[in-house]
Amino acid sequence: MSAPRTFRAAISGLGFGQAAYIPILRSFPEIELVAVAARRLEKAEEVARRHGIAVHASSTEALLAEGLDLVCLALPPVASARAVEASLKAGSALLTEKPLALNSRELGEVSRMAAGPRPLGALVNFSFLELAVFQRLKAEIDAGRIGRLRRVDMRWQNESFAHRRHIWNWKTDRVQGGGVLTSLGSHVVYMLEYLFEPIAEI
Repeated sequence: MSAPRTFRAAISGLGFGQAAYIPILRSFPEIELVAVAARRLEKAEEVARRHGIAVHASSTEALLAEGLDLVCLALPPVASARAVEASLKAGSALLTEKPLALNSRELGEVSRMAAGPRPLGALVNFSFLELAVFQRLKAEIDAGRIGRLRRVDMRWQNESFAHRRHIWNWKTDRVQGGGVLTSLGSHVVYMLEYLFEPIAEI
């Protein structure tokens, strides 16, 4: 009997990518985390050394030379579209944070590329809906136990680590694609559709 296949993976973006994707990927014995990239090469080198990762780089494109099965992207919108496009062209499976692009033109181009037939997956990460509290809420709504819904008032009170500590982060930098709509809007729209029904008009 042959040994199970090992999937070679890499992470580009080492803020959330380091905090979340490194432990997640390492929890799967069939995944080998072979490379990481950050905008600052010295950060990529430090993270690679600390976690025993063989390759470090300063761009997603440099990672793709490693013959990867899976690329995980945790990049600001200003860098996302180019990295998504390069990963898809390389034929790697893709797990990416959102937003996928800086503007609607870039998003349209990326979406058209991702819509084609793919031997491996191309997924956008929405992790909040994996929490038991949201799954329970959906079950209650679907069962009709909270009555007939006429109006929904959603208030987002979650703050990021950087926001709480007043640390620079792309989410508050307009040039990088930050702002309320890009950092929180995608979560709110996705959650409304998950809990209720597809949105017809905005």
